[in-house]
Amino acid sequence: MKEYKLRECARLRECAKLGLISPFDERLIIAEYETMKRRVLFGGIALLLILVLVVTAVVNIGKELKKQELEHKLTCSKVVVFTDGTAEGELNISTNITESAQAIITVNETGEVVYKSKLIEWLFGVDKDKLSADLEPGRYECTVTLIGWDDDGFEWELATRDMVIVVQQ
Repeated sequence: MKEYKLRECARLRECAKLGLISPFDERLIIAEYETMKRRVLFGGIALLLILVLVVTAVVNIGKELKKQELEHKLTCSKVVVFTDGTAEGELNISTNITESAQAIITVNETGEVVYKSKLIEWLFGVDKDKLSADLEPGRYECTVTLIGWDDDGFEWELATRDMVIVVQQ
């Protein structure tokens, strides 16, 4: 582009020397060329920004679709009632993923893990089970997290669900 500009400017100067165009016209043409060059540059920047916005939107859509897909991988009871802190409750945790996974229940307020399942195989789940912590009577807002592992053994969160645990006397 720079070589083209230099050639064009050299031609304009030759034309001005030969009297074909006035020095004023030469300056106008060069100014017009610079204006066009800025317009092309700004147009390119605008196209680049539009491309970045489109790519960002596509990535966000992909993340949202992945999140929606993962939401269908875990189902569980919304409210589980235990007669006391050591009794069994109807957890009804199930998954439709093809890999082994583990369900972990955490009390939202304290972060205490009150349940860890054994490995859950594909299309299986946990119907009834006891908590690993003896909770006092009360109502506990919890999160059920489905954990999986990649080929390198790295643990990652597959899905989460809200659950309320009610411990009676």
